[in-house]
Amino acid sequence: MSDTGTMLTDRALIRLAGDGVRDFLQGLVTQDVLTLDAAAPRWSGLLTPQGKALFDFLLWADGDSVLIDCEAAEA
Repeated sequence: MSDTGTMLTDRALIRLAGDGVRDFLQGLVTQDVLTLDAAAPRWSGLLTPQGKALFDFLLWADGDSVLIDCEAAEA
């Protein structure tokens, strides 16, 4: 039996990287981005400037990058 995995065509993976990416995200999402860990993904949400939730997604660290697993339609 081969392990080819499952393709989730309704999901998208976004990688954010660069100087200050965690500081940039810190006030935009509902989780503490500064303490993200690769071993512990966190469910989070994107906020409007007024604090209203727009979308939810999974958020986790990958080295210096931050990964966002979200609905493909919202990517």
